[in-house]
Amino acid sequence: MYYSGHVCVLFLKYSFKVNILLAVFEFILFFFWKQLKRANRLLDEGVLLFLLSEFCCHMLRLLLKLFWLCFGHILYFCHMIFMKCWQLCFHGPVSVPFSTCNY
Repeated sequence: MYYSGHVCVLFLKYSFKVNILLAVFEFILFFFWKQLKRANRLLDEGVLLFLLSEFCCHMLRLLLKLFWLCFGHILYFCHMIFMKCWQLCFHGPVSVPFSTCNY
């Protein structure tokens, strides 16, 4: 039986791996920014403001990705609890697999 939970599982399985890679990339950018801040006396003010805005955009994207990842997991588990309650209320004690998430 194919239902929306399978799509949710696939989304979480691959988005988790992609978000981890993106988080590592964002951390590398953060480290680069720390080094750049030490050398800011070599840059003029316009370049520094441009780099600061780029850094803030990257950090905002990282926070949004992490929020979406957490929200996706919460949504998935709420969906599984709802499906379990639906089965119990309307079909009796039938086993609904909670282990469909194989990651």
